[in-house]
Amino acid sequence: MPRRSVPAALALSVALVVSLGAGVVGVSPTALAQEVPDARLTVTDATVTPAEPVTGAPTTIDATVSLSGGSTSPVSLQRVDLVEGGETIASADDLGALSAGGTLTVPLTATFDQPGQRDLELVVVGENASGGEVSATRPLTVVVESAPPLLTVQSSEAVAGTQSQVAVEVANPTTAAMRNVVVDVQAGDATGRATLATLAGGATETVNVTVAPESTGDVPVDATVTYTTAAGSVAETTTSTTLAVSELREDVGVRVERASQNQQSSGGGSLQDQLGSLVGGGATGGAAAQQGSENDDESSGSQVAVTVTNFGNAPIREVVVQQRSNGSDGPRYAVGTLAPGASESVPVDLSRVPGGQVQFETTYSLAGESGSETAAYDYRPQTGAIRVTGVNLTVTDGTLRIEGNAGNTGEATVSGVVVAVAESESVGPAYPQRDYFVGSVEGSEFAPFELTADIDLANASSVPVDVTYVVNGVERADRVELPLDGVEERERGGSDFPLSLSSAFVVVLLAAAAVAVAVRFR
Repeated sequence: MPRRSVPAALALSVALVVSLGAGVVGVSPTALAQEVPDARLTVTDATVTPAEPVTGAPTTIDATVSLSGGSTSPVSLQRVDLVEGGETIASADDLGALSAGGTLTVPLTATFDQPGQRDLELVVVGENASGGEVSATRPLTVVVESAPPLLTVQSSEAVAGTQSQVAVEVANPTTAAMRNVVVDVQAGDATGRATLATLAGGATETVNVTVAPESTGDVPVDATVTYTTAAGSVAETTTSTTLAVSELREDVGVRVERASQNQQSSGGGSLQDQLGSLVGGGATGGAAAQQGSENDDESSGSQVAVTVTNFGNAPIREVVVQQRSNGSDGPRYAVGTLAPGASESVPVDLSRVPGGQVQFETTYSLAGESGSETAAYDYRPQTGAIRVTGVNLTVTDGTLRIEGNAGNTGEATVSGVVVAVAESESVGPAYPQRDYFVGSVEGSEFAPFELTADIDLANASSVPVDVTYVVNGVERADRVELPLDGVEERERGGSDFPLSLSSAFVVVLLAAAAVAVAVRFR
């Protein structure tokens, strides 16, 4: 490079520096101050209430708007908007003016229909002293949960010291299912819990929570439902009511009566049917409950009905009726559980029980304690007895033929009736009818029999006949002496028919002959 070019390059560098310096000088501090706005508006804070918003419920956002202390102009706030996706969902206007360093909190309320994350924006618009528009924005993210379940507590009257049901209706107002739903009930000094694995969106379900309050009166009840939302968070909601708790009243009645046909077949009875004649038990009616029916007709049957009625105000459980007679225990009959005002009858067969007083002890459980009531029944069983009637005696060639009836003079059925010729000096049983099995004879009925015996008619004055039978489980044996007065021995070839049968046979023959004659001469 030639030496003359150096001064030229130096001159070019100096010119460039001067030019740059002139540019810097052009942006003076005064010029920079002129670009700073005279009203600096900001959104310094935003508070969401409730902290966990839910669908369908109002959500309030408190936006705090501030005007910087360095601002040279006050600001008239025109409006504050809550914006989502370019759409204003809440707004407040005509909010007044802010001076330098001033602050104003503006509440904005909105409702969200769907759960999930909501990306929002707070937009503040104002006007400075010279009429220019001033604005500020602030982004805001809100997570909306599903709405809590709706609770309704349905509680009837309770009894102190006994288990009572508090029905809690849980309704899911959202479209998403709730999981692990736990219902806790606090009723005074008692607690209870019930659970639901899941509750579908829009579904309603009632759970019964068992509590046993000890105190009486109007007891406060708090029902709290804890659940897991569709988003996986755990939440709870509570509602309150009162529960009327009455003092425990124990009153059990026991009645024993002859069973009707319906009671024998069904073994039950309604309270309406029993109120007229049931005897109350418990603290006030225990002595009266031990009396059975005083009607003679009512106490004569072997089928009786033992009716237990709960006149108290709490359920009695594990109800059992125990039969006792003559110092020994008989069968037991399970009744189960009786609600307040309910009654139940059990049929009892006393046909194998000897006559006398029969005790029926009823045991039960009430509020965790044992109780009992006893009723007595004067049992006079029906009886039956066999009498030999309508006897006809004929003797042919030393063989005595006895025809008669075994009649039951009682009301009870007798069974196993056997009539037999007994041995004596002048009479002895003989074939073909030494004895005769009659079988069973109903009350006030009879059955025919026929016997044969060898007899010394010249020396015999009567014929001994033994009658054995069973009534009410007891075997009886009687001997009857049949007198032989007027009985004469006949030769073989004569009619062995009794007179009544012979006369009937003659009448039949005469009638047949008359019919034949009438037909011939028609």
